[in-house]
Amino acid sequence: AEVEAPVVAPVPAPAPAPDLPGLMRFVETWSAVADAPPARHAPVSGTVLCVLSDDAAREVVSGFIGRIAPDAELVYLCRNMLDDTHALQEALADTDQIGTVLYLDPLVSCEPGGEAVRVAGLLQGLHAADRKPETVVISGACRDGLERAHLESLIGFERSIALAWPGVCLRVCL
Repeated sequence: AEVEAPVVAPVPAPAPAPDLPGLMRFVETWSAVADAPPARHAPVSGTVLCVLSDDAAREVVSGFIGRIAPDAELVYLCRNMLDDTHALQEALADTDQIGTVLYLDPLVSCEPGGEAVRVAGLLQGLHAADRKPETVVISGACRDGLERAHLESLIGFERSIALAWPGVCLRVCL
């Protein structure tokens, strides 16, 4: 018995992309580089502004900052303060220059879609209050792919902060 070869239909070539005015195309290239040796911890000095609403988590952070930077002043903000421009301005008015900002609330509870708005509000509030931190650390944990995607979107702040606010080092840790 002879076996017939399957008939394969030709695959049409994709249509060329239309040339749309104002459409910008970008290519991102990655290159391998050697990892820098990890630091034991980032230098912390002056006032540390920490966005963290959970009391038990605040105790852990207070203990850690007390060990690595005993002279640092730790100021806590609740997540909901970032939704109220006036409350944020009042809280920042009571602080001197801020050395480090720790946005840690997403470690305790992640609200998909809300973190980017709050981070933007925090950065805008700091800028409006003339409180330019040396370092901003945004950290979060996720339970599923949707939460991870929303947290990964915060990396956009890391990539664009140098243009918007030179001299501020922003890192996102997931």
